[in-house]
Amino acid sequence: MKRYKLTSQQRKMLLFWFCFVSFAAAAFITSASVYLIADKKNEQLSWDYYFTEADTYTEAEIAASANAAKLTTGTYVERLDSVDIKNSKYAVTFKCWFNWSGFDDLDMEHRFELYEGTIKNIVKKDEHRENGNNYQLFEVTADVSKEFGTKRFPLGSYQLRLYLKPLDNIEHIVLIPDKENSGINPKLNAAGFSLDRSGTALFIHRRSANTEGAYYKGGGTESYSEVLTAMELKRNSIGLYLKCIIALIGTGIWALITLYICAHHQTDSLGMMPAILIGTVTNLMIGANLVPDALHTGLLEFINVWGIYTVLIATVLIVVINRIRSKYNESGFAEFFGKILFYTVLITTVLGHIILPLSAFQF
Repeated sequence: MKRYKLTSQQRKMLLFWFCFVSFAAAAFITSASVYLIADKKNEQLSWDYYFTEADTYTEAEIAASANAAKLTTGTYVERLDSVDIKNSKYAVTFKCWFNWSGFDDLDMEHRFELYEGTIKNIVKKDEHRENGNNYQLFEVTADVSKEFGTKRFPLGSYQLRLYLKPLDNIEHIVLIPDKENSGINPKLNAAGFSLDRSGTALFIHRRSANTEGAYYKGGGTESYSEVLTAMELKRNSIGLYLKCIIALIGTGIWALITLYICAHHQTDSLGMMPAILIGTVTNLMIGANLVPDALHTGLLEFINVWGIYTVLIATVLIVVINRIRSKYNESGFAEFFGKILFYTVLITTVLGHIILPLSAFQF
């Protein structure tokens, strides 16, 4: 780049636009990154919270369950048949087993359900009843409702929870999680996801005694012992992310090319910008079609706002460069100004497209 001797006014103008472009980009990237990183930290807190949310019986509940059947219960998730983020549900196939002493007439085949889930099919795989020791093993296929957080979509991680719940409250049936034998298929995967971690815990579901006409003599509420099986999935590739932003990257490159042409070749490329902006806005629909209507503000919006910012700042700088040439007849300064600002926009644009997804991705 040729050295150009600047006047005091030109120096102030260059410094103003350089600071404006740099600080605006830095402010947006920093605030968006902090927001996305905070969501990742909240995921960890959420994981820990649900394992200890309601895992201790009260004295009244212990007394009420004294004569109940105590069933050691475990689950083994075999596969995820589908993960449907847009329709807020997932399909899962898992095995569950019940092991208890006494209560020989108890049959669990139709005595349990999934909280916020619909059991599609139950197959009894095994059963043993000998000398008062009872064991039943079932294979279950179910659909489970799940509100997926979309702040880091399409690079976010998702926590899926199964709550295996007996139809009878703790006066009749108490489930005891079989943490030692429960687990998840280590090869479990769904399209675009891989298993990150899993766990099993007790969850005591307490609800009003008036619900569905239920009656519980323990003070206005009834309690159910549930076995919680949780698994966290994370993206195993950036393929979906690239699908969502490929058009945005194209329009961003186009905007940078127009700014480069204007700065280096003294050509007015302003007429190309409306088409670029339309292409950028159209890119929003690609990702929006993959997520629920109740989309949380997050990565998908941030990266599109970043793309629109790139187009708009390139447009403004082209106008400024043209004005320097036409009004002040200073082609040398216009070229120098354009080159400095072009590289500034180029560097900040690339940084934004690197930092934002890295802030959202769960490593």
